[in-house]
Amino acid sequence: MPALVGELAQAREVAKKSANSILSYAIKIIMNSFYGVLGSNVCRFYHAELASSITMRGHELLAKTQAWMEERGAKVIYGDTDSLFVTLDDTDENPYHQGNQLCTQINACLSQWCQDYAQLDSHLELEFERVYERFFMPTIRGQEEGSKKRYAGKSGGELVFKGLEAARTDWTPLARQFQRTLFEKIFNDENPIAYIQETIEKLRSGEYDEQLVYSKQLSRPLSSYTKNKPPHVRAAAMIDQKRAEQGLPLEYNKGRKRVYYVYQRSGVVPYESDKDLVELDYEHYIEKQIGSHCR
Repeated sequence: MPALVGELAQAREVAKKSANSILSYAIKIIMNSFYGVLGSNVCRFYHAELASSITMRGHELLAKTQAWMEERGAKVIYGDTDSLFVTLDDTDENPYHQGNQLCTQINACLSQWCQDYAQLDSHLELEFERVYERFFMPTIRGQEEGSKKRYAGKSGGELVFKGLEAARTDWTPLARQFQRTLFEKIFNDENPIAYIQETIEKLRSGEYDEQLVYSKQLSRPLSSYTKNKPPHVRAAAMIDQKRAEQGLPLEYNKGRKRVYYVYQRSGVVPYESDKDLVELDYEHYIEKQIGSHCR
């Protein structure tokens, strides 16, 4: 098994060097699946202690990496399962040079630790990914810690979103575009007040009706939603009820299908054509889709 993991790791490096991102991602998923099979008692490679060790070792390595970085003057503001975000105090020095230097130092620490702890050559490699000139990360309520996998930043003139509405398909097109433009103005030190007011005025006048359609995928068959029925489930149920009354096959009885819906003043209704874009509840969209970005 170690030899197979090593072979996959080498194949992924080749894919990365040839800029084949799809192949690189596919190999990464296969490599990650080793953890899954080790933790599954129906797999012939089942080894609960080893699966648990992988999790514990990952946390340990992340904690060690954070400590090594902070010893070298980098303040860690957020740590995920396999990445760290840091701020650097010396703003006069080139941040790309600082990042590469810090990455080299940490990789040397990892190599030394592997030798000291297990007398093994290190196959661990920290990568320096990018520098953000401007960065925003919402914090967990009541804490200073960053919210997991949710941030926006500007890097080399490019806006990068992770986990926020601009990157989510279950928010309306208007909300996604509004958030992108809002952050673009803020990162460029522009006052966004006029843009916010203009967006609300146009929304209330009906100019954005076609951008107010929600879409979300059912994660399981419609019949399995018994207690909690979120908006997209209610919309799917309305469509299937209508089809049943017409003697047509049900659309959502097997699940795993995307549902489109809007909020009218009467509540949630399925979106099947532009005729459903009537009596829209604009105040709902202002509060839930626009206002949520401005708080």
